[in-house]
Amino acid sequence: MVSFLESRGISLDYGDPGDPPDKQTVCGLGNRKNRYFTQHLAEHGVEIYESTVDLIRGLRAKGMKTAIFSASKNCEAVLKAANVSELFDAKVDGVDADKLGLPGKPDPAVLLEAARRLEVAPGRAVIVEDAIAGVQAGRAGRFGLVIGVNRSAESGVLGKNGADVEVTDLREVTMVDERPAGEPSPDKRWSFVYEDFEPEQEKLRETLCTLGNGYFATRGAAPEADADDVHYSGTYLAGGYNRLTTEIAGRTVESEDLVNLPNWLPLTFRIEGGAWFDLRKVEILDFRQELNLKHGVLLRTVRFRDSEGRRTTLASRRFVHMASPHLAGLETTLTSEDWSGRLEIRFGVDLLGSRGARRRRARRRLGSRGDGLFAGDLHARFDEERFQPRPEVHRRSTFPLREGLRFDQGPEGIHLVKHRLLLLRDLVIVEDRVDPVP
Repeated sequence: MVSFLESRGISLDYGDPGDPPDKQTVCGLGNRKNRYFTQHLAEHGVEIYESTVDLIRGLRAKGMKTAIFSASKNCEAVLKAANVSELFDAKVDGVDADKLGLPGKPDPAVLLEAARRLEVAPGRAVIVEDAIAGVQAGRAGRFGLVIGVNRSAESGVLGKNGADVEVTDLREVTMVDERPAGEPSPDKRWSFVYEDFEPEQEKLRETLCTLGNGYFATRGAAPEADADDVHYSGTYLAGGYNRLTTEIAGRTVESEDLVNLPNWLPLTFRIEGGAWFDLRKVEILDFRQELNLKHGVLLRTVRFRDSEGRRTTLASRRFVHMASPHLAGLETTLTSEDWSGRLEIRFGVDLLGSRGARRRRARRRLGSRGDGLFAGDLHARFDEERFQPRPEVHRRSTFPLREGLRFDQGPEGIHLVKHRLLLLRDLVIVEDRVDPVP
C-alpha cells in the first residue's frame, strides 16, 4: 500500500494496523481495501487461468515440488476460493512476511523463503511472476530461471527487468524431460550427487567418480579441463605399469609406475572467438554432477553465463562399458539459451596425458559425410619400448548437422542458433597390442 500511494504522489500518515477502514491513514485505507476485496471474493469468487493450473498439475505429476508466494494477506482465502490449495507444497504470503520481518519485492526475501520451505537451492528453482518487481526479485535471488507472464504491459518490459523468458500466457511453457532417451531416473540410493563446483574438492571428486570395468578406468575429470592444480585427467590400464631405472648416488634404482595412458576425454569450446571454456571463469547459474552407480553413468549439467552475458547449458553423460571391456563413450550437449553465433569445438586425444612415455604417434581424419553427420577419427598409440603391451586409443566423434547448425571446415567452426542443441557423441576403443620382441 505504501509503494502504491507513493507511486501516485499521495502522502498519508502510516497510522496503526488496527485503524478502522474509514480512517485516513495508510493502515486505514489498507483495511478498507481489504474489506472490499473480501466482499468481492465472497460474492464473485476467483477468476482462474486454466493454463496456469494445468502447468502446475503437470509439474506435480512429474514429481516436482511447487510453492506459492504473495504479498497479499488474503492468499490463503484466494487459494481456498479457487479450490487449488492442494497444488502447493509450501506457501509464503503477507501474513508470513510480517511474522518473519521479510521485506517486499523487489527484495528476494519472500522468494528465498519459499525455496527454503521446499528444501531446494534457488539455482535449481524456477520463478513465475507477472510483475516487474517480481521478476527483479527473481533475478536478485539468483534463481535458475525467471519466467515473466506479461498479460497486459508493454511487450518486453519483463525481460528488460530480469525475466529470462517472457510469455503472454503459461500455455506457451511446455515441459520437456531433458534426460536422453533411455537414461534412468535419479535414484538417490545409488547416486553420488554434487550440486556445486568446489575447485579444492575436484581431484577428490574425480577420483570418486572414476568409471572402470576391470580392464581400464578413466577418472571423473571434466572433458574441458587441463591437468593443473585443480584437475587431473587419467585413464589407466589394468596391469599397465612401466619399469624404469634411475641412477641415484651411484646406484641403479628400479621402479614401476602405473602409467597414465593417452587421455581420450578432451573436448572444449569457445563462442565467437573468445576464450576457451573454463568453469572457473564464468558465472555458474546451476551445477549438478551425478555418478549413478546402478547404471554406471557419470552425468554432468552446467548452466552458466559468460563474460558477454550469454547463457549456455552444457550437459554430458559418460560410460565405460562392462560387456565390451575396450569401449567407452561420452555424449555432450550444448544449448544456447539467449544467443546465436559462431561456436568452435576442439576435441582430440591428449598424448601428453601419458607420463613417462617418450615417443607417441597419432593420426587424425576429419570430414563431413553425405548423411548430414560430421565425423572425426583420432588414433593414438603409446610408443614406449619398455611398455608391453602397447595400448592404442581410437576416438570416433560424431554430431548431426541438424536444423540451426552449419559446419565449416576451417576457422569459422560451427554456427549455433539460439535455443538450438549441439549434440556430440564420442566412442572410444582402448586396445593393447603386443609387438614381437626381437
